[in-house]
Amino acid sequence: AALAPDVPPANVIVQAKAVMPGLWDCHTHFMGELGEGPKFEDVGFMAADYPTNYFLFHSALVELEKTLMMGITSVREVGGPFGQAIRILEKAGRIVAPNFHYAGRAIGMTAGHTDDQLMPLDEYRRLIDRHES
Repeated sequence: AALAPDVPPANVIVQAKAVMPGLWDCHTHFMGELGEGPKFEDVGFMAADYPTNYFLFHSALVELEKTLMMGITSVREVGGPFGQAIRILEKAGRIVAPNFHYAGRAIGMTAGHTDDQLMPLDEYRRLIDRHES
């Protein structure tokens, strides 16, 4: 395979104060943030509501680009809601991001913070009411 055009040949001496290899962040959650707007408690943790989820997704993509610009060239996403979509976009070269590895959906104990994934609050209430009757 040929080298990319901007990569100097191996026999070139680079004058720099420090040369670092790319860094890995092995435990990340690229879930985005809503800034000063509603918090996750207001919209449901990892909510699928429109347009909140689109804002969070865009924010996660901005976070990824900032991560790369800090020198982190590979990340492992360990359970956020956008892992698969980000991986597909990164592999296709459609976003500026570090090498992206994702673990899939989060797994957690019953009644843990991973239970509230895309289930509307009304559905929880319906299940509780059915259980109590």
